[in-house]
Amino acid sequence: LAGYPGDGEEGSVWAQHKYAARSAQVLQLFDEAFGEDQNRLIGVLGCQSGYFGPTENMVDAINWMGHMDLFDAFAIAPYIGDSHLITENWPDMDAIFDAIDEYIFNVMDGTESTGPPDDKDDPITLFYNLAEQYNKKVVTYESGQHFVATSIGGVGGGLTGEQLAAVNNDPRMYQVYARYMEAWDRQSITSTNVLYTSTSACHAEMESCFGMVTSCSQPLEEAHKLRGVLDWANSANDQTAPEVIS
Repeated sequence: LAGYPGDGEEGSVWAQHKYAARSAQVLQLFDEAFGEDQNRLIGVLGCQSGYFGPTENMVDAINWMGHMDLFDAFAIAPYIGDSHLITENWPDMDAIFDAIDEYIFNVMDGTESTGPPDDKDDPITLFYNLAEQYNKKVVTYESGQHFVATSIGGVGGGLTGEQLAAVNNDPRMYQVYARYMEAWDRQSITSTNVLYTSTSACHAEMESCFGMVTSCSQPLEEAHKLRGVLDWANSANDQTAPEVIS
């Protein structure tokens, strides 16, 4: 980045430029190590789905260095989050799941169109447009629901373990995950969607409930998240459905 006009900026922007430069440098090292087999590698730039600004800064620096060809995909984590969706509507479960559905629409663009409208500025559409501009893929390194109790880094927004478990174990999580995957699939921009995570307990003493199932022996009829994803995958067109990894 020597001579880059934005390299002297203070704070987070400077760090994003350095991150971009280091990412390109690492990919160059891998290309050199693999030599003629470098086409086996996929260069990925890790990004934040909820905050598009850092990605713009990183892309500017990468373009200035002339290294955009090293990258094949932008990776994001489009979680269903914001614990206030639960705390502000508790204990009305109907209102909670209505709020979650609206959140998915706002973040994922719930229109029936094959591509997002040009005037949409939701996070996923911004990455869609960026991927289109540079002919890249958009993949997820983590995804799914992200409601956590307050004890995790103080980011729970007052959510209790009881509330966390009640929402995650509710049968309506089936529709949340099916709706989430349908919305993502409509963007038609991804090859891999990594749902976090496969297995974790979910009860009132837990700080998080990320698991698709609560145990390896949980009956499928009780695994509402997993059923939603499986039913979506079974009904999706094999030619357009992104790969799902949990």
